[in-house]
Amino acid sequence: MLRFFSLPGGEYYDIHVEPKNAQIKNLEPDPRGKSIENGIQMVGYFSNTKIGRDVVISEYQERKYRRVAMTERGNLERVPLTEKFLLVFSRKGKLLAKLSPPDWLEKFHVTPDNRLIVFHPEISDQLFTVDLNQFR
Repeated sequence: MLRFFSLPGGEYYDIHVEPKNAQIKNLEPDPRGKSIENGIQMVGYFSNTKIGRDVVISEYQERKYRRVAMTERGNLERVPLTEKFLLVFSRKGKLLAKLSPPDWLEKFHVTPDNRLIVFHPEISDQLFTVDLNQFR
Protein backbone atom coordinates (compact mmCIF):
# COMPACT_ATOMS: atom_id res chain seq x y z
CA MET A 1 0.00 0.00 0.00
CA LEU A 2 1.12 3.50 -0.76
CA ARG A 3 -0.49 6.15 1.47
CA PHE A 4 -0.73 9.80 0.42
CA PHE A 5 -1.24 12.40 3.16
CA SER A 6 -2.57 15.90 2.67
CA LEU A 7 -1.05 18.16 5.31
CA PRO A 8 -1.82 20.05 7.51
CA GLY A 9 -5.40 18.66 7.52
CA GLY A 10 -4.28 15.06 7.88
CA GLU A 11 -6.56 13.61 5.20
CA TYR A 12 -5.15 10.67 3.31
CA TYR A 13 -5.94 8.11 0.67
CA ASP A 14 -4.43 4.72 0.01
CA ILE A 15 -3.33 3.04 -3.18
CA HIS A 16 -3.32 -0.73 -2.96
CA VAL A 17 -0.85 -2.64 -5.10
CA GLU A 18 -1.15 -6.42 -5.25
CA PRO A 19 2.38 -7.81 -4.76
CA LYS A 20 3.71 -11.03 -6.23
CA ASN A 21 5.58 -11.73 -2.98
CA ALA A 22 3.63 -11.51 0.25
CA GLN A 23 5.04 -9.83 3.34
CA ILE A 24 6.17 -12.06 6.20
CA LYS A 25 3.44 -12.67 8.76
CA ASN A 26 5.29 -12.85 12.09
CA LEU A 27 7.35 -9.81 13.03
CA GLU A 28 9.66 -10.37 15.98
CA PRO A 29 10.77 -7.32 17.98
CA ASP A 30 14.43 -7.21 18.93
CA PRO A 31 15.29 -7.51 22.65
CA ARG A 32 15.42 -3.69 23.03
CA GLY A 33 12.00 -3.34 21.41
CA LYS A 34 13.34 -0.70 18.99
CA SER A 35 13.54 -2.63 15.74
CA ILE A 36 12.47 -5.87 14.09
CA GLU A 37 14.67 -8.88 14.80
CA ASN A 38 13.70 -10.69 11.60
CA GLY A 39 13.53 -7.53 9.47
CA ILE A 40 16.00 -8.90 6.93
CA GLN A 41 13.36 -11.46 5.94
CA MET A 42 10.83 -8.72 5.09
CA VAL A 43 9.98 -7.87 1.49
CA GLY A 44 10.50 -4.28 0.34
CA TYR A 45 8.25 -2.78 -2.34
CA PHE A 46 8.49 0.99 -2.92
CA SER A 47 11.56 3.23 -2.91
CA ASN A 48 12.89 6.44 -4.39
CA THR A 49 9.65 8.44 -4.57
CA LYS A 50 9.55 11.91 -6.14
CA ILE A 51 6.64 14.32 -5.87
CA GLY A 52 5.79 16.94 -8.47
CA ARG A 53 3.02 19.52 -8.46
CA ASP A 54 0.47 17.08 -9.88
CA VAL A 55 2.24 13.70 -10.07
CA VAL A 56 3.89 11.23 -7.71
CA ILE A 57 6.51 8.91 -9.20
CA SER A 58 7.70 5.93 -7.25
CA GLU A 59 10.12 3.13 -8.02
CA TYR A 60 8.51 -0.26 -7.42
CA GLN A 61 10.50 -3.46 -7.16
CA GLU A 62 9.89 -6.31 -4.80
CA ARG A 63 13.14 -7.17 -3.03
CA LYS A 64 14.78 -8.71 -0.03
CA TYR A 65 18.22 -8.29 1.48
CA ARG A 66 20.83 -10.85 2.40
CA ARG A 67 23.95 -10.58 4.50
CA VAL A 68 27.29 -10.64 2.67
CA ALA A 69 30.91 -9.98 3.61
CA MET A 70 31.53 -6.35 4.62
CA THR A 71 32.21 -3.98 1.69
CA GLU A 72 32.46 -0.21 1.36
CA ARG A 73 28.64 -0.24 0.94
CA GLY A 74 27.97 -2.29 4.09
CA ASN A 75 27.17 -5.94 4.64
CA LEU A 76 23.72 -6.19 3.03
CA GLU A 77 23.01 -6.95 -0.60
CA ARG A 78 19.72 -6.18 -2.35
CA VAL A 79 18.13 -9.24 -3.97
CA PRO A 80 15.47 -8.34 -6.57
CA LEU A 81 12.37 -10.56 -6.63
CA THR A 82 10.60 -8.81 -9.53
CA GLU A 83 11.37 -6.42 -12.36
CA LYS A 84 11.74 -2.72 -11.56
CA PHE A 85 9.02 -0.24 -12.60
CA LEU A 86 8.41 3.47 -12.25
CA LEU A 87 4.77 4.04 -11.30
CA VAL A 88 3.37 7.46 -12.16
CA PHE A 89 0.33 8.50 -10.09
CA SER A 90 -1.81 11.62 -10.17
CA ARG A 91 -1.92 13.56 -6.91
CA LYS A 92 -5.36 12.01 -6.44
CA GLY A 93 -3.88 8.49 -6.52
CA LYS A 94 -4.86 7.43 -10.06
CA LEU A 95 -2.22 5.28 -11.79
CA LEU A 96 -1.25 7.19 -14.95
CA ALA A 97 1.62 5.03 -16.21
CA LYS A 98 3.76 2.00 -15.44
CA LEU A 99 7.20 2.47 -16.99
CA SER A 100 9.93 -0.14 -17.42
CA PRO A 101 13.20 1.73 -16.82
CA PRO A 102 16.58 0.55 -18.11
CA ASP A 103 18.60 -1.75 -15.85
CA TRP A 104 21.12 0.99 -15.05
CA LEU A 105 18.53 3.33 -13.53
CA GLU A 106 19.59 4.43 -10.06
CA LYS A 107 18.32 8.00 -9.72
CA PHE A 108 15.64 10.07 -11.39
CA HIS A 109 14.21 13.56 -10.93
CA VAL A 110 11.07 15.48 -11.85
CA THR A 111 11.73 18.84 -13.54
CA PRO A 112 10.55 21.98 -11.69
CA ASP A 113 7.89 22.62 -14.37
CA ASN A 114 6.48 19.15 -13.64
CA ARG A 115 6.79 18.14 -17.29
CA LEU A 116 9.64 15.60 -17.48
CA ILE A 117 11.17 12.70 -15.62
CA VAL A 118 14.92 13.05 -16.06
CA PHE A 119 17.38 10.24 -15.44
CA HIS A 120 20.95 9.51 -16.39
CA PRO A 121 23.35 6.60 -16.28
CA GLU A 122 26.24 7.10 -13.91
CA ILE A 123 28.61 5.77 -16.60
CA SER A 124 28.02 8.34 -19.35
CA ASP A 125 27.41 12.03 -20.00
CA GLN A 126 23.85 11.61 -21.24
CA LEU A 127 20.42 12.59 -19.99
CA PHE A 128 17.24 10.68 -20.76
CA THR A 129 13.75 12.08 -20.38
CA VAL A 130 10.14 10.95 -20.30
CA ASP A 131 7.52 13.57 -21.15
CA LEU A 132 4.83 13.42 -18.43
CA ASN A 133 2.30 15.28 -20.62
CA GLN A 134 1.65 12.05 -22.56
CA PHE A 135 0.04 10.54 -19.42
CA ARG A 136 -2.33 13.42 -18.62
